[in-house]
Parts: sequence; structure tokens; C-alpha cells
Amino acid sequence: MQLLRGLPLLCSVTACGAFLSVNEAVPPPASSDDAGDVAEAGPEAGADGAAAAQDGGGDAATTDGGDSGLVECFGTPRSVFYCDAFDLPNIAAPPWLLNVAPPGDVNKAELATSTNVHLSGARAADAYVGPATGTKTAKALWTRPGGAGPLAFQLNVYIPADAWTAADTTAFAALRSATGPIGELQFKPNGNGSNGDLVLANASGAVNLGPVSVGNWSCVELEANGGTLTAFRGAIKKGSLPIAAPPVAAEIGISTALGGKVFYFDDVVLAPAAVGCLRP
Repeated sequence: MQLLRGLPLLCSVTACGAFLSVNEAVPPPASSDDAGDVAEAGPEAGADGAAAAQDGGGDAATTDGGDSGLVECFGTPRSVFYCDAFDLPNIAAPPWLLNVAPPGDVNKAELATSTNVHLSGARAADAYVGPATGTKTAKALWTRPGGAGPLAFQLNVYIPADAWTAADTTAFAALRSATGPIGELQFKPNGNGSNGDLVLANASGAVNLGPVSVGNWSCVELEANGGTLTAFRGAIKKGSLPIAAPPVAAEIGISTALGGKVFYFDDVVLAPAAVGCLRP
């Protein structure tokens, strides 16, 4: 993978500097049952360098709390806080708070949008960490309007074919309270390439959401309401875990000492209650 150096910056919820990332060479696409434009590894980022103010992608919308009427979400009016298809050259910041560390070198860590893999539209978000040693972070945090309260978090994730050991469990998304994560979505590999399971875990235990289908997208929805966090894989309820505090934010991306790993995200939905997976 050869990437020109970009300039990922840490952005606040109220302001953001330019987020630049340019791809020099992208590996040829691999076959996929669900995506017609797929590469096994290597993120591709947009190059227009203008991310000061964006609407969040081709199908992005915001409301003042989900109770002021329906808004357009991937072609259908829905009662939601926010939807993002990541179709613009840069991740919308705000409403996402971007955290890329170490900053300034996309060969070490990158959070951008990519044409390599996409569920809908022309792009998806990618979180990439390179082969450099030490912990590398590529994350985006969305904050719930109105503060803590019930929150449903739907995302579609794609994990490319890659080499993993059975000890390489990696969190790739989370719901967070004011004091820390209340539920993490994890990829738990079995040591046979990118085969393994998706798992929801917190301090109370874990719920297995089923196997990863390499080369395909997986839709997961988490619903936190009261003292319970419930996980769905597609249309199927997989189980629940107790939580001690309500969510204030949702997070996508990775922070790991592993090298050369990338996760793709598309069609993210944040809502006051579960809406059901919008994609197969």
C-alpha cells in the first residue's frame, strides 16, 4: 500500500480544520457478493481538502432530538437523530469528532472516506492503522443531542480478508456513557484469516452476534434503553446486557497496536429507538 501523506486533524463538535488524505495507489478489487467495488486492503481517501462544513454525506440528516418529525434517511422518512452514508470526500466533522493518532501520516493511521468498498452510494468510511509499532487510533465520535438518554446505533461493517490470530480481538464500534464505554462491538477472529465472530461486550459479559462473512457487509444495531443494552444482527435479536448508565455518544473506528488493519463502515443510523436494519 502506497499512500501520500495527508493531514488528519482532531476536530471538535463545533469546528473542524481541513481533513486531507490522498491515495496514490489502490490495490485491485477483490470479489464480493454485496459490493461491486471492493479492495481487500488499503483505504482510499478524498483529495479535495475541504471539510470545514459538510452535511454528512449523500444521505445525511440531523434533527433536534428525533421528536420534531420525520427526516430523510437513505431514501425513507424516519424518526432519527442522524443518518450518514459517508458519500462525501471527507467525513463530516461536525457532527463527528475525529480522533486520529498519531496525526499527520496516513501510513500510520487514517480516518477518511473510501471508494474501495461501499454498501450504498460511492463511498464508505474507513478506519485504517498501518504497520508502525505502538498504539494507533482512527476513530469518530458522534454525540447524542440533548445529552444522555435512550439511543439506537445502527451500522454496517465490512472486514476485509486479512491475516488475524485468535488473540487479535479488536473493538470497532461502541456506545459510550459520560464515563466510558457501556458496550463495545468487537471482531473476535478464530485465527483463520478474517474468519471469526462479531461480539457485543461490556463489564457484565458478552453476546455473540454470529460469524463474520468475509467479503460481505454485516448490519448490527444496538439499542440502549433504561438499564438494558440490546443487540440485533440484521432483523434478529441476539441478546441483551445490563448497563449502569445511559449513552451520550456512539463511536466507530479502531485503536490498536496491530498493523495494517482496516475496517469499513457505511449507512450509520443514530435514533431514539431501534429502527431495524435498513439494509440486508
